[in-house]
Amino acid sequence: MLQRFENFKKSLKKISQMKKKNKLFGMNKFSDLSENEFSLLKGGLKLDGFGNGTLSIQEDTRFFSRHSAHHKRHPLRFPNNYDIRETNCTTPVRDQMNCGACWAFSVIAVTEINHCLKTGELYYLSEQELISCTVSELTSPYVSNGCDGGNPYVGIDYIEYKSDSMAYDFPYVGDENERHMPECRQDGGRFPVDIRRFTRGSQRKIKEEDLPAYIYKYGAYSAAIANKPLQYLEYSGGIITEEDLETAPDGPLDHAVTVVGYGEEDGIKYWILRNSWGDDWGEYGYFRLEREKELLGFTVYDYTY
Repeated sequence: MLQRFENFKKSLKKISQMKKKNKLFGMNKFSDLSENEFSLLKGGLKLDGFGNGTLSIQEDTRFFSRHSAHHKRHPLRFPNNYDIRETNCTTPVRDQMNCGACWAFSVIAVTEINHCLKTGELYYLSEQELISCTVSELTSPYVSNGCDGGNPYVGIDYIEYKSDSMAYDFPYVGDENERHMPECRQDGGRFPVDIRRFTRGSQRKIKEEDLPAYIYKYGAYSAAIANKPLQYLEYSGGIITEEDLETAPDGPLDHAVTVVGYGEEDGIKYWILRNSWGDDWGEYGYFRLEREKELLGFTVYDYTY
């Protein structure tokens, strides 16, 4: 209890110093966590394939020929501001709690959103099934570490081959202790779509400034941040800029989020990012991060059905 109080005092002092520069930060439900606790509980991304400031688009040959060549001749037009939340294709922001499963939350958010954008049907899918059913080769073609972290591609492949339960059939528990993790269940109501293929294959780099065209045209996508800059912990609203991150943002990418839009305010271009720390953090569960500053790692995947 005493350590919690010391953590709280440390956060209060840090926020007081930061508020002299701007009003982006304040006390919240994480203020009594130590830096180590925060990193352990709110990270969870373990992958390769993300790169700082570059987009790794998973595409097949048809995707390249259909989109890339066409866009060279006819560049995509897109508005200065775009927010997928205005399409009514987002479910409420969930909370990963004491479980390093950001990878699963990002995959579920992208699947829910992009399916809704294509069909008008919004489903609440189960993160818990991805977490519980990918820790063993007996139930998943690819394996994660559950609450100890994972790769979004594991979740992608699982949904492709196994589909996913509705959230009400396999509700989220979020205990980081595997002894209490629910056993894999695949007998609930299934996501009623046959996802035949996530477009994957060769990778190519695309400039970050070109990404708004892709989100406007194709929908949400997964992204990664270096969770080490602990300003994310005390974030309360506004645009986080490169200058706000006192710790270098080029550390290991260890937290997965979902990009749901972009915009510009007072000359600052930004991304709109959906987090998985509950709707009582940040801007109702979302945050804005300055774009074109190589503060994110990206991956994009699409699916057909």
